[in-house]
Amino acid sequence: NFGGLVFPIGDGEAAPFSASLDVVGSVSAKTGLSCNALMLTRHPERHVNACAAAGCAAMTISLEDAAHPHRILTRIKESGMSAGIALNPATSLVALEYLLDKADIVCLLGVEPWSADDAKAAPALIERVKMLSENIRYRELRTDIMLYGGLSIHITGKAIAAGASRVVLDRQLMEETGQKSFVDAANMCFTLLHEALEKT
Repeated sequence: NFGGLVFPIGDGEAAPFSASLDVVGSVSAKTGLSCNALMLTRHPERHVNACAAAGCAAMTISLEDAAHPHRILTRIKESGMSAGIALNPATSLVALEYLLDKADIVCLLGVEPWSADDAKAAPALIERVKMLSENIRYRELRTDIMLYGGLSIHITGKAIAAGASRVVLDRQLMEETGQKSFVDAANMCFTLLHEALEKT
């Protein structure tokens, strides 16, 4: 199912420059689609009001770049948005222990933000999804697990089977389909992921 648009936003320090909140605001206003700002930036607390003003349905912050993540997640929710937290591949899931009940979304990054364009997510991502999903179920939470970065159809299919519920269709996933147009590539992604799930 289509769950909306995710806009990775880097500041040139925590992650490379990418989309801007002006773009997010324009897309949200013109399409009415649900938009999630994935803020891979230093001091994410400085962007909460701007994300809300841009019409974001969700704001996801980078755990590694948040000095006070608990406080920021609370503030995001108070601003009327769903609150998400993203983890780099090298960050232990233990870091989420006291934050999981405050997060609507946990985004597991497949590769580090400054990785090469052709960097691939490691199979270890599947085990991370499984462990996180089991923790969420054990604590009877409703937190969604989102995947982003360096994904392949094979790993993504197995990660969905392990408990992931959201996937960012990034450049690598789209290119794997061999389709040139965005719509055709997105449709092919859904088809291939469905086939991968049936094989798990």
